[in-house]
Amino acid sequence: MKREKYLVRRGLMLQGILIIVSLIFLLSMSGWWAFAFSVAFIAGVCIYALNEGAYLGDKAVAMQKLIDKQQAEGREIAPERYNEVFDWRVGVRAYIYTVLPFLVLAIVNYVLFLSWPEDQANILDLVVNILFLPYLQLFGPWLETIDLAITRLCYIPASLIVPAFVMVGYLRGPVYYERKMKEMMKGSKKKRKRLRVTPKPRKDRNQPEI
Repeated sequence: MKREKYLVRRGLMLQGILIIVSLIFLLSMSGWWAFAFSVAFIAGVCIYALNEGAYLGDKAVAMQKLIDKQQAEGREIAPERYNEVFDWRVGVRAYIYTVLPFLVLAIVNYVLFLSWPEDQANILDLVVNILFLPYLQLFGPWLETIDLAITRLCYIPASLIVPAFVMVGYLRGPVYYERKMKEMMKGSKKKRKRLRVTPKPRKDRNQPEI
């Protein structure tokens, strides 16, 4: 549960960073500049999310290995430490919890947007546009010609993107752990080779001195 909550917090934090930075920069941009910035920024956040999930997954696998070793030695394990081991269900549940509020908002807003009178203010749509501003600006060059309902519809799959990278990174934790162990073994072998001292040849006592 502890690692699950941490994964949810990290996913929500990344969503928050996406929103705050977008408000700082994208409100002063339009057209192709907004499009280019949004593509680069969303890609950067997704890469970071993948690495963050991978770090947490690798750490959870390392904890599992440590507990297995201590159990084999007959040592007592504190029950709360089992909450920190790798479990693919933790990654999936954390993904659902992170996605759910954004997904529900996007779906409700889309349904209401289709029936909302154009001459009336729609506070929910304003809030959702702010939450999904980086994705809205992907349509920057075409906002004046595109049907706005399409942009609201795209918020639904957009709500799944960043948390999905956190989940994928976490689920690949065992792969990253094994890769790290192999690299450490290679590094250890190279170090032993460098430190290996070649024995000096013994001097033959029967050989006459020159």
